[in-house]
Amino acid sequence: MVLTDPLRTWRETVIEKMNPDSGILEKLLEEKILVEHEANKIKGKRTVRERNSKTLEYVTRRKQLKEFMKAVEETDPEFFDLITQLETADDGKCTLVPHVCCFVAPAKSQRGRD
Repeated sequence: MVLTDPLRTWRETVIEKMNPDSGILEKLLEEKILVEHEANKIKGKRTVRERNSKTLEYVTRRKQLKEFMKAVEETDPEFFDLITQLETADDGKCTLVPHVCCFVAPAKSQRGRD
């Protein structure tokens, strides 16, 4: 897959800033987006960047970005807000990753987290 600049920006933000210890792996296991041996491979990576990159690799391979976003929202709401702002920077339209994710989060006030 060829990454456009906005998609590359989104991916790099996730890789650099997601907290892999926020419970995201456990949630992805619970939702059957990852299997145990994949989670173990991710946990075995040395750096946060390597763990996040491997997580995204597995998620995108299965075309589960929408489910990934839901898991991020549940486990790390502040980070979810950050990547959603990137994603919906064009008046709330899903312009960043429309061909893989098509996920547009409701505004904060609609989610009840004001």
